[in-house]
Formats: sequence, structure tokens, C-alpha cells
Amino acid sequence: CLGKWSITMKLKGGKELALDDKALDAITYDKGDFVVHTEDGKKENRIAFYSMKKEVPRHI
Repeated sequence: CLGKWSITMKLKGGKELALDDKALDAITYDKGDFVVHTEDGKKENRIAFYSMKKEVPRHI
């Protein structure tokens, strides 16, 4: 893989969370949430992804 990965997520309330390749590598999964630790390791942010799919009824 060439280059580095990074992601910027827009959270509720207008806040943004930017993660570089090291932070992406440190993400863990616990009880339905993705856990992102802060750089100092003292705090963790829990992120839950929700998706809704619109179902279109089909008549035969």
C-alpha cells in the first residue's frame, strides 16, 4: 500500500474527528461501538454507526 490513510468524520453538533493511519490502526470494537482512544490514552471516544435503508415494496 502506498501513501497513508486518514479519515475525517463529521459528528453530531458540528464537531469533526480526524484520524490518521496510527489512530485508525488503534481502533477497537466493543459492545457494538467502535472505540477511538485519544493521543494521551486517557480518554476514549465511542462511535456508533447507524444506517437506515429505505425499503421499496414490490408488488407482484
